[in-house]
Amino acid sequence: MSSLNTTDENLSASLLNITALENSLVAADEKYSAWWQCYQDCLQDRTRSYDFAAASRAGLCPGGIKDLADSLAGPMACRGLRAEMNRILLKPLEKHDSDTSNNIEKYHKAFYIEELEEQMKKLHEDRASAIFERRASNNDDEMTEVEAAVKAAMSVLSRKGDNVEAAKNAAQDAFAAVRKQKDLPVKLDEYGRDLNLEKRMKMKVRAEARQRKRSKAFDSNKLVSRDLHDHKIEGESSTDESDSESQAYESQRDLVLQAADEIFSDASEEYGQLSLVKKRMEEWKTEYSSSYNDAYISLSLPMIFSPYIRLELLRWDPLHKGLDFQEMKWYKLLFTYGLPEDGNDIHDDGDVDLELVPNLVEKVALPILHYEISHCWDMLSQQETVNAIAATKLIVQHVSHESEALANLLVSIRTRLADAVTNIMVPTWSPILLAAVPDAARIAAYRFGVSVRLLRNICLWKDIFAMPVLEKLALDELLCGKVLPHFRSISENVHDAITRTERVIASLSGVWAGPSVIGDTQYVDITLSNLL
Repeated sequence: MSSLNTTDENLSASLLNITALENSLVAADEKYSAWWQCYQDCLQDRTRSYDFAAASRAGLCPGGIKDLADSLAGPMACRGLRAEMNRILLKPLEKHDSDTSNNIEKYHKAFYIEELEEQMKKLHEDRASAIFERRASNNDDEMTEVEAAVKAAMSVLSRKGDNVEAAKNAAQDAFAAVRKQKDLPVKLDEYGRDLNLEKRMKMKVRAEARQRKRSKAFDSNKLVSRDLHDHKIEGESSTDESDSESQAYESQRDLVLQAADEIFSDASEEYGQLSLVKKRMEEWKTEYSSSYNDAYISLSLPMIFSPYIRLELLRWDPLHKGLDFQEMKWYKLLFTYGLPEDGNDIHDDGDVDLELVPNLVEKVALPILHYEISHCWDMLSQQETVNAIAATKLIVQHVSHESEALANLLVSIRTRLADAVTNIMVPTWSPILLAAVPDAARIAAYRFGVSVRLLRNICLWKDIFAMPVLEKLALDELLCGKVLPHFRSISENVHDAITRTERVIASLSGVWAGPSVIGDTQYVDITLSNLL
């Protein structure tokens, strides 16, 4: 009887063990299925961004990849999956667990890199804003006085006919009244501080800067007066950036770059330099090409290399002089990624790694240029425009013409040029007003010079934009919409009309004028005939 009871207990225990084994197999299978689904999703999404640490915390990957495979060895063996896991995960990533802390440390650097990028963006934007604000303040200072004088002179002329002397007196009185209003009185606060002192000082500094700029332009014109083709009128040359602002910017920029040089200083040697990371990935590709391809590592390379590239691109100032990214270390290093060390350029046309540099340019460099164009580009600066065109051409050479990011960049450029045309103002004051109002003739000439400067800068984009785009911006909206009405107002002054017509023709050189015309000149010929 006792033997029967013992047998029964043994059978019950065996059944319980079998049930427990079945439950463990089901649980293990669920864990594997969940993790494998995540892994497959990563591959289908063409990325390797799956968070193994999160998976471990969720119980899907306890103890790292190697422990996961070991824990699933039993149930996977009966399904023939153990060999698959070993082949895909263990062999190429046998050092994954030991490298985890280094990888985490590397990606923790992203916070600091982003902070440095934001600081550099702010420096560039502040530099541009200082120029924009000073130009707007200068325009307001001068236009407020002149417009009040013009309004007073027009009122007198409408009542008294062509009485120029009366118009002059009215204009001078209005001019003096506006200046008196600007001469802010002393206004003390409770601590005895003059609240208007800073405003008066800023106005004085702007006035002195305008005088220096006019003197500089006059001296420059005297030097080139012998060559009529190079003789520019006031407003054509851009002299808006001050030396003190440039020095302040350079000093702050150097501090940011010094901080960037220290980002990877505490990283382990194998992760501290892009060249070493590149070498390690190339070794993986060479020694374990099958798993390299199965894991879609080629799609992860931009993410792996981007921290190092972003740090170096902090030195890229596309609107100002400096290195192009083609001359930087990251470009030279990664341009040869995956190629044989013997210099043999023979490669597989189906190798995805051939698109590594173009992908990096699109994902890392292009957004930098887009931000600079959208927030920092001075469309009235010839030098910044030339640099922006060179940077855009560089991007176009690397990025597919079907790229949405590239299309957005070109739209941004066109939009900013259109905004500049919309915001520009060229006076159409009559000759009698120009004679009656102090400084009116000079300001009208200056505003015309600014419009010619913008016209020339728009034409510089001839290798980027299609001709219909340039025709709409340069001819329809700027030349006919803003410049032509100004010519009609000065048509009685033959000398000024001829001189300014020559400046318009010079600004159209290379597109609708000059030896290398690429546009249809019929429309321009008719327009210039109307001017003359």
